[in-house]
Amino acid sequence: MIFISVINCQYASDSTNSSCTRTKPNNFYREGSIVLMGSGYKIPNSMTEHLLIISIFIIFYMAIDHLWSNIIPITSNEDYINMLTIEIEEENCNQFKSGFWLSHSYQYDHFYESYEFSLVFNSQTMEVNGNGIDDIGEFIISGVYSINTNRIAIIKTYREEIGNSTGNFEHNNVTVQVAWNSDQYQFEGKWFRKTRYYSENGRIELKFKKGFRAMA
Repeated sequence: MIFISVINCQYASDSTNSSCTRTKPNNFYREGSIVLMGSGYKIPNSMTEHLLIISIFIIFYMAIDHLWSNIIPITSNEDYINMLTIEIEEENCNQFKSGFWLSHSYQYDHFYESYEFSLVFNSQTMEVNGNGIDDIGEFIISGVYSINTNRIAIIKTYREEIGNSTGNFEHNNVTVQVAWNSDQYQFEGKWFRKTRYYSENGRIELKFKKGFRAMA
């Protein structure tokens, strides 16, 4: 509660009359600030104080966001491909084509350079595998897919971290979960990178480029 001294009443102990005297205007505020009784907080009266408070709020928000993103687990790939959020359209084409694909990744509306990789779909096991190279390094792909929901869920593991004796191989593992977009004729979804120290995510698009037989 904010208390502002407005009236200073003085009562004489030896008289039934009382006199009230208003304080001077400069007693309402102290140096342009309002005092919050009990906490000592003052509303900032300078640009420096404003910037300091804004910075504190930004740091607090970033800390909460980081904590929240680490608490919420990523949906497992098996659960993701079985999610049916919209009615699947009947199409004559085969969305799950083995061959070379293109990946377009985004984070904070920043577009990362596209890269090409291979995918092989196994219709017997409903598993997908592949490999490729991007700006981080060479990686292998393993995952699952569903023709009932038109979804793919894969994990990219970078080769230099396979069998890493330091146990830090999870650092660059990336989970990709995408669903078919019949209007754009491509798979769209999100990528996730999560370790014990940090987590991040962004948008991703996967588009079929050419089959293995098209190699010249």
